[in-house]
Amino acid sequence: MNLYKNQLQEFNDLSDIQSDMGLTISSKKLTSLDLVGNEKILVNFNNAIRQEWIKKISETTSKIYKSTLWGTTIKDIQNFNYHFSYETLLNDENEFAELMGYSINGMFNKTFLFSSGMNTITSLLFCLNSFLKNNLEIQASVGYYETKYFLKILASMGIKINLDWKLNSTSNVFFFEPIKYDTSLSVTNIEKLILSINTSKAKLKILIMDSSMHNVTNLLENIKNKISNIDNIIFFDIRSGLKLDQEGLELTNLGICTSFVTIHNKPLFTMIKNYIEQYKGITGNNLSLASLCLSHYFKTLKSKTYSRKVQDQVTWAWEKLNPLKSKIVKK
Repeated sequence: MNLYKNQLQEFNDLSDIQSDMGLTISSKKLTSLDLVGNEKILVNFNNAIRQEWIKKISETTSKIYKSTLWGTTIKDIQNFNYHFSYETLLNDENEFAELMGYSINGMFNKTFLFSSGMNTITSLLFCLNSFLKNNLEIQASVGYYETKYFLKILASMGIKINLDWKLNSTSNVFFFEPIKYDTSLSVTNIEKLILSINTSKAKLKILIMDSSMHNVTNLLENIKNKISNIDNIIFFDIRSGLKLDQEGLELTNLGICTSFVTIHNKPLFTMIKNYIEQYKGITGNNLSLASLCLSHYFKTLKSKTYSRKVQDQVTWAWEKLNPLKSKIVKK
């Protein structure tokens, strides 16, 4: 009966989603007598919602690929505003980006959208390699396969990569996943991370957190409060918006990057903000308007509830495999 109860909850969640999207989709009802059949109904309902939402958005965004009149404000079906040059000049001015980010007390912040989660990581590191006067020296604690492989590519290009959190006075980039996205689900030692940052003598330091497992978290703010000097540090919280931010529907690729710089160093904030915007424009790594609009339903706090469900599911699965590790993950 617990499985049937969970199926009913998922069906009700999908019903709420399609209602909020302004869609009307008929679906078969679930029954406690056919749990396998219920799963098929849920899959079909999910697919129908995705198809109808994509169709609805395409009718709105297709016109943007025509020549937009100079000075014309672009609106989508949920009344988000866009700079008229969003597609043609890859301008980063849009209202949706800020809704996907968050703020930290005492810091400037700016949120950027990229074409995917991995594109966010690769673009940011290449951009920083160009921005910094000194070469990147990266301390990393990661488990995600694509990220680890990309770090190997950077190492083959002559960039120093250290995966052991060794104390190094010349390290200038600190990149970590709070919970590593591999089968071990091991966690990054935050105290060692903070010690490494405080030990570094680099004039400008970069702290990058991949919070894809968490969605929005206050971990970065807690770390900030334990660093001896934050005036010369740029903080980045990056995440893939493909699953958690889209409540499992996975409508479109989406990479989210929120940057933070202390309010005592506005010149640095302005400089890195402009540099990333220009880099996105030159390289074409911006999120397309069509992909951006596909994500717009998820502008509410519901995605946080969904991310909690995913974390609970991961923890539950690991409890069955390794009770000791599940306690670490919960902590």
